[in-house]
Amino acid sequence: MQLANDLREKIASITLYHDGGELSVTASFGVAEYERHMTKVEDLIKLADKALYKAKNCGRNIVCDTSTTGSVTASETAIMS
Repeated sequence: MQLANDLREKIASITLYHDGGELSVTASFGVAEYERHMTKVEDLIKLADKALYKAKNCGRNIVCDTSTTGSVTASETAIMS
């Protein structure tokens, strides 16, 4: 979760210039943790995908994680104004 949040912050701090204008870029991340009972990589991908959609629904520039219980939480420090 910390790595995703660090990447999100780094991406948001970059200002791009194109055709005389400034562009800002943000990123949202969905994070899932591998657990021993998972038998397929697809299980992990589904959890990360669920967290990513939660991040997109919560706004922009956010990191969300999910557990195998199905609950999704947003990193409070990840929400930028």
